[in-house]
Amino acid sequence: MMPLIFKDGVYACVPTLLGYIGIGFTAGVVGKSAHLSVLEVTLLAVIVYAGTAQFIITGLMMVATPISAIIFTVFFS
Repeated sequence: MMPLIFKDGVYACVPTLLGYIGIGFTAGVVGKSAHLSVLEVTLLAVIVYAGTAQFIITGLMMVATPISAIIFTVFFS
């Protein structure tokens, strides 16, 4: 059996990477439409790993939901 090399791992990750690029682009657009700065959108992506939670947070921020309700909603999503 041939040992795997780094290049093989990169090729294996390309389909997953393409999916994450689409979700990341969409989250950025939604974040900007919620009047978040690029830094805030980036921090949201770094701190909150669940993609659906990022959309929930930005959606609830757009309608001025209290932070306690946002945390409660994200916790149970």
